[in-house]
Amino acid sequence: MMFKREDEKFGPVDRILCRNMRSAARRDKAQREERLMEKGRRQVEYGFKNTCASAQESKRTAQQKEKEAGLRQAAKQRNAARRKTVETLVQAKKKKKNS
Repeated sequence: MMFKREDEKFGPVDRILCRNMRSAARRDKAQREERLMEKGRRQVEYGFKNTCASAQESKRTAQQKEKEAGLRQAAKQRNAARRKTVETLVQAKKKKKNS
């Protein structure tokens, strides 16, 4: 029982009100569960993924794209440094040859 008290200070508890509150809570819970089940059935019927799983998947995809972009940038920097080094060596060799 939600309210079970026989305290004279607070007076008697309206048991009908308590019963109505409990039954309303049960109905609300049942309706929420039914809506959730119906949503699940519709998702299966139309082939939708679970939103939580798809959010995790999109987060992983975004992280993977970010990682790949970082790797591409690092490769570009290495290639630029390599080209600069080769150019410097070529110029030094030309200078030495001309001298």
